[in-house]
Amino acid sequence: MAIDFTFPDEIEDARLLVRKFMRDTVRPRMAELQARKAKRDEWSSAIKGLREAAKERGLWCPHMPESFGGMGLGHDAVVLLDDRARSGRLRSDADPDHRRRRR
Repeated sequence: MAIDFTFPDEIEDARLLVRKFMRDTVRPRMAELQARKAKRDEWSSAIKGLREAAKERGLWCPHMPESFGGMGLGHDAVVLLDDRARSGRLRSDADPDHRRRRR
């Protein structure tokens, strides 16, 4: 018996939205900050702005119920979306100075 690796339309749609957001919004902003060697406060401000942009697009808190402002998706969708988001490298290690501050 073959294993079906396809996702329901709701999850596939969310995956494509996250991919587009990372490609069209996050990566260009990160490239801009990296190119001009932005300081910590600029990174922090950019991340806050990107969080707001994600919320506006309905891409916030995939694990939370919609009644609490989330996407209302299950755990399997969260894993998929997290993987997609990480491909954009918007995490603490995107900021080259993060290692020094954490110690």
